[in-house]
Amino acid sequence: MILRSGKTPDGTEVAMVLRHVIRAIRARWPRVEIMVRGDSHYGRPEAMAWCERNRVAYIFGLDCGRGQMENLIKAHKLHLASDRTSCSKATANQFRLLTHTAAYWLIHTLRGLAPKNSFWRDAQFDTIRLALIKIAARVTERVTR
Repeated sequence: MILRSGKTPDGTEVAMVLRHVIRAIRARWPRVEIMVRGDSHYGRPEAMAWCERNRVAYIFGLDCGRGQMENLIKAHKLHLASDRTSCSKATANQFRLLTHTAAYWLIHTLRGLAPKNSFWRDAQFDTIRLALIKIAARVTERVTR
């Protein structure tokens, strides 16, 4: 069963999926104890109430901000390559991390300044970097002259 692709399901949708899956499990194993684990976007009051009415234990994350925080850390490491600290000197690696953090702050600020309905408001960091910031260079000297 597929929920709305790319969107957070509401409580009714979560409860519907739980009902479908749990009924299928209990049809085969009626006395089995079931525990559902879900991320914070599944921790809806409707889903919790359904679980409680149907003898299903549950563990749902309740902090929606944690997912966003993890996305921002991922953007820092993946899209800005801030995990590349392969220099032999610690100070060089620290400076490298400092410049990556400055780039992160610049892109984060640019994204926040975009109009609320703009594509750029939710664009990934590498999209912004490649489309708006990447600097082109022209070779003025060559090996042959």
